[in-house]
Amino acid sequence: MLQKICRTLIAALMACLATASSKPAVAFFYGAQPPLNELRAFDWVVLEPDHFTAAPAASAETDWFAYVSVGEVEARRSYAGKIPAAWLPSSNPAWGGKIIDQSQPEWPAFFVEQIITPLWQRGWRHFFLDTLDSWQLLASTPAEQAAQQAGLIRTLKALKTRYPEAKLLFNRGFEVLPEVHGLAAGVAFESLEARWQPSNRQYSQVPESDRAWLLQQIKPIQEQWKLPVIAIDYVPAGDRKQAREVAARIRARGLIPWVATPELDILGVGLVEVQPRRVMVLYDSSQYGNLMESDHVRFLATPLNYLGLVPEYVDVQQPLPGIALAGRYAGIVSWLNGDLPSRASDLKRLFDRARNEGVPLAILSRFGFNDPGWMAQRGISVRDGNATEAVRITKQHAAVGFEHKPYPQRDNFEPMKLNEGEAWLSLASGELQQDPVGITPWGGYALGPYVVELAPGDETDTYWVIQPLEFLKAALQLPAMPIADTTTENGRRLWLTHIDGDGFPSLAEIPGSPTAAEVMRRDFIERYRVPHTVSVIEGETSPNGLWSNMAKSLETTSRAIFALPHVEVASHTYSHPFFWQALTGKRKVEGSLYGLNLQLKNYKFSVDREISGSAAYINSRLAPAGKQVKVLLWSGDCDPDGETVAATYKAGLRNMNAGDTTITRAHPSWTRISSLGLDKGGGNFQIFAPNQNENIYTNDWKGPYWGFRRVIETFELTDKPYRFKPINIYYHTYSASRKASIEALHQVYRYALSQETLPLYASAYIDRVIGFNQVVVAKTDSGWRVRNQGALRTVRLPESAVPDFAASQGIAGWRQQPQGRYLHLSSQHSADIVVAAETGKRPYLIEANAHLTAWQPRADGVRFKLDGGVPLQWSLAHDTNCTLSQAGRPIKPLSRTAAGTQYKLAEQVADLDLACSP
Repeated sequence: MLQKICRTLIAALMACLATASSKPAVAFFYGAQPPLNELRAFDWVVLEPDHFTAAPAASAETDWFAYVSVGEVEARRSYAGKIPAAWLPSSNPAWGGKIIDQSQPEWPAFFVEQIITPLWQRGWRHFFLDTLDSWQLLASTPAEQAAQQAGLIRTLKALKTRYPEAKLLFNRGFEVLPEVHGLAAGVAFESLEARWQPSNRQYSQVPESDRAWLLQQIKPIQEQWKLPVIAIDYVPAGDRKQAREVAARIRARGLIPWVATPELDILGVGLVEVQPRRVMVLYDSSQYGNLMESDHVRFLATPLNYLGLVPEYVDVQQPLPGIALAGRYAGIVSWLNGDLPSRASDLKRLFDRARNEGVPLAILSRFGFNDPGWMAQRGISVRDGNATEAVRITKQHAAVGFEHKPYPQRDNFEPMKLNEGEAWLSLASGELQQDPVGITPWGGYALGPYVVELAPGDETDTYWVIQPLEFLKAALQLPAMPIADTTTENGRRLWLTHIDGDGFPSLAEIPGSPTAAEVMRRDFIERYRVPHTVSVIEGETSPNGLWSNMAKSLETTSRAIFALPHVEVASHTYSHPFFWQALTGKRKVEGSLYGLNLQLKNYKFSVDREISGSAAYINSRLAPAGKQVKVLLWSGDCDPDGETVAATYKAGLRNMNAGDTTITRAHPSWTRISSLGLDKGGGNFQIFAPNQNENIYTNDWKGPYWGFRRVIETFELTDKPYRFKPINIYYHTYSASRKASIEALHQVYRYALSQETLPLYASAYIDRVIGFNQVVVAKTDSGWRVRNQGALRTVRLPESAVPDFAASQGIAGWRQQPQGRYLHLSSQHSADIVVAAETGKRPYLIEANAHLTAWQPRADGVRFKLDGGVPLQWSLAHDTNCTLSQAGRPIKPLSRTAAGTQYKLAEQVADLDLACSP
């Protein structure tokens, strides 16, 4: 009986939660280049269809609505010229559109076939119907009003009859709703609390009498017809505080808010508020011939990624973006190493727009221009003068002098005083003052040489002067929010192993002189049975390659490797390009020791041959039935252009390699930790390898050949105190050719096996990086919503946030570790995280060494599935009255401690059931 009551209470709680969240979060975005990833935080999104050739891809959580005007037509609409002039007797003086006579008998059919059907054919399935009241400008007598209303009703019914599965969202239409409310999914109206007046182009509060009338109109919509009601209000883009206050007042009335600008071209505030993750990063292409080699990609991107942010690189030599910034960008970071007089006006315009829209700005190295008046408006006094005396430090924040002490010099002393904000570094020379690092109300700045500096006596070794995480958090005014994480899953550090195919024909320096490929297969891949991603170079292994006399043996070894159940098949191209952009004609390379690629007989370079062609060779000759190439591992300089990266996506392959994570105790700077990757243009994202291969540790394979054991230092330094990277054992086949390198490789594997990890394939890691780039986080009244995460399964919670597992959805567990508070997501689509004083009584997953492929909570426990590449180990938090079973057989815990209950199975995949009695 008690158990039944318990279940009933839990069911009632879940029903209550479902009711509380039943109102859809709604957004309206009419601007060009809508941020679709971010808009997926909402349940219903209204877009301007003329900005699309086809509707956005269908989403499990988000319904896309096409804006459609029912009562008016603008001249720019494709169908405007088809509407007979007799149907357009007047214009709307406020907006200029032609008003459509709803009483025309042929209008309903025209509306459906000429306006709705073309949208349906382009993939739109739901429609926001605007201007439902415009007929009032045509009708002055009761008879005219009745005729217009009857015509409008016929039009709406014709639409729903033709497309019954379409959701229809009405804008007002109060007069006809008694007849057609059954056709509507919801009703919207404008200006309940805050309005925009186009006549005088001013924002103002809605008069109480207007508000009272609107509330009276929507009363039957809420109380009788139980439809969602959306209030669209308008505030300036830069006043986010007012937008939140207006949205809160609307919510308090039981309505769904959308508070934005009158143009509806920003991500406003609704039932949820998107927490922007994209950062506009300004760089100067005249300084960097190759963005990959810039300070922005080499240094800045890593701390941005760690903070959960996605950099979007913008070249200041090109026209700067004119789109609305508010809600779309977490901030702008400008890193210019000199003044650009020809671009100063555009830069200042962009910076001014950021300030007006409330988007923080962080300046690194130089502002890009010298304008004392502009600086004064931002609370910085600039004066003329040179340092005539020694420069001394008068104030130094704890975040300055992080890896390299600030060394002030007379020749880079520029008098300037921060009057509004907090100086993080202050210098003085005589009576002159300089504040070269500061946090301001609009963001912050750190001027050279107090950003990144060279080590004394070393022109290549760089170190951070500012602590970049602390500076960026302060300057970009980042809110506390869940941070997407690609290093950890289910509370364990990720571990991937991938092998470039170079050296398959090399002979090993061991008795019998087997090929390096054979030694790699026998002594490493078969011995260490964790997921491996292994590649070959077709030009090395095939009968048409450089070692045709060894092809039979090499292909036999390749087949044996790819047949192993824990091996994922990859390609390392056909001719192993050494300089990709030189081969595609985008850059010039002089003095190449090895040429541009392997010199294969009668071969003319082709991107398709390198990528899809090499994959076809492996699939047809080497891979076993049921396995196909999943990954293209970049070769040589690993710097393809955007079209080449696009070829991997076109071929259905993931891509990885490049990046320079080479931090060691000899060179312990964060500047040696690479980012997640680089968009080479058009969304063609190149994923960087988390760590570098043995070449870096062996001086380009010149020795010492045992050098790869130092990658263990890299693993340790990218784990504590901050976990920047997963463990990535990345090497070439030729590492299995020398005694010293073989022993070093064994040391590296043994280290990884000694750690608490979750092993996975390279493709799975790549998918998590893609998920990182696209995931959206939004603030809710009770916590956060995480959506569109794809394969990403981990977010780091703010230290003060405790998840309530009973009230949350789409989460399986969490684990507090020194590096952070890691939350385990259980869905690839959506998670609603509710924070509370404690986690609640529901069981949850603490940690596991396998992927969680199912998690189904129920009143008396949870069903879940673990799928890993190694024997399973995991820990749960549950009461002692819970029993875990597999296929009906109880599983005995290994141990029970305050940290959780530990379990272990020999299987690598298991369906599990945790049942708890009252």
